[in-house]
Amino acid sequence: MSSLKIAFQGELGAYSHIATEEIFKGASIKACPTFEETFRTAYEDDSYKIIIPIENSLAGRVADIHYLLPKYKLQIYAEHFQVVEHNLLVKENTELKDIKYVRSHAQAIDQCQKIIQKI
Repeated sequence: MSSLKIAFQGELGAYSHIATEEIFKGASIKACPTFEETFRTAYEDDSYKIIIPIENSLAGRVADIHYLLPKYKLQIYAEHFQVVEHNLLVKENTELKDIKYVRSHAQAIDQCQKIIQKI
């Protein structure tokens, strides 16, 4: 399967990268900084397939994807449900009551909103 080429938006280790590794073991991968570049990669080189999050069960649809699908005339080929786990990292001996704010990617903040509000 080494001739298969997959592009995804994000960095190595991102959930789309993890999904790529689970679905297409051994594929050649390309990490793209934006969803637009990911779509453009597949549009300009039909040897590329892309892994794109379309919807999130906690935070709803992923911005821009529903605009990019018709723009680049790509078709959805399959569906994959990726397990997502977030962890709150703090300094040793920190208590939850001492946490004043949480920093993360906007999508992760949305996914963890109920828990964050309890802190």
